[in-house]
Amino acid sequence: MKPNIEQMIEILYYPVNYTDPSHLPDELLVNEKWDDVLINYWLLTQYKLEDLPVNSMPCDPTSSLIFTHWQKIPTIAHLIGGYLLRSQLLGQGASLLIDHQLLTFISLPLMHHVAMKNVTQYIDTYAWGVTFILSQLANFPIALRQRLFLSFPAQMVLPENAIPSHPDHINLLRMAVTYANDY
Repeated sequence: MKPNIEQMIEILYYPVNYTDPSHLPDELLVNEKWDDVLINYWLLTQYKLEDLPVNSMPCDPTSSLIFTHWQKIPTIAHLIGGYLLRSQLLGQGASLLIDHQLLTFISLPLMHHVAMKNVTQYIDTYAWGVTFILSQLANFPIALRQRLFLSFPAQMVLPENAIPSHPDHINLLRMAVTYANDY
């Protein structure tokens, strides 16, 4: 399945639409002289965002799912990371009371095959979710990975866990997409 070309161009050349504010200097956030065109130019040059090589647009179903829901990637990652960390999060019940969407999602009976190592160091739902998503995207071009990271806080540190690709993981990803869009 080929992704929508207009959507791909927007992802590649209009990063201001999805960039986390932590990637922008304070001058850009408070000064109203900056418009989206200048901020896009700044992002492309400051982060040395690569172009997508010719004929390297991923067409696999998982990549297409990510492209279609690009604007929701932070929410999707949060839900997946929360699901992976649910035993740790249930011990922090008060924080879950605030996030009803996450509480509902981690209650689902979904399977995953992720060995949760170094969990005490990394109780960051977004970081675990991004690690999970990237592990499911085989041959995802560096140009798109760079842009994916712009959707998350600049200081985010990913856990160093190898997460294998597995059919149950695709199901977890699809359910997170559904919850991010509908709940």
